[in-house]
Amino acid sequence: MKTIFIKKNILKDKWLLIDAKDKILGKLANKVSSIIINKNKKLNFNINNNNFIIIINSDKIKVTGKKNINKKYYYHTNFPGGLKVINFNDLKKKNSNLVIRKAILGMLPKNILKNKIINNIKIYKNNIYNNNNLKKIKIIKI
Repeated sequence: MKTIFIKKNILKDKWLLIDAKDKILGKLANKVSSIIINKNKKLNFNINNNNFIIIINSDKIKVTGKKNINKKYYYHTNFPGGLKVINFNDLKKKNSNLVIRKAILGMLPKNILKNKIINNIKIYKNNIYNNNNLKKIKIIKI
């Protein structure tokens, strides 16, 4: 397979809408991360491709097994003794967008483009979203 090198200004914006209602978190994050970095295309991977993804109903995401009780998210406040732990259910109630965002971030390549790529993903708690490019949105089922 030969890689094609394309200039960024030639690429057109591609908007996709994904409904996360009753979807499994890992499978959704896997599909979104492969779409957002154009894993299925033969394009170069050193530029931020113009793929934009809108994820709706993030509060209705599911996990398998006992991960809703056992899965823990860690963060540090950068103060001595500032390690904080929150489990999946509490974080989902507090901010369900962050659950999906962290899952997708873990599946993206660990390079400079990671922060630019994650900004192309818009996550909404319910199915109400505001976007000016409504004609360009393609709804996909995962």
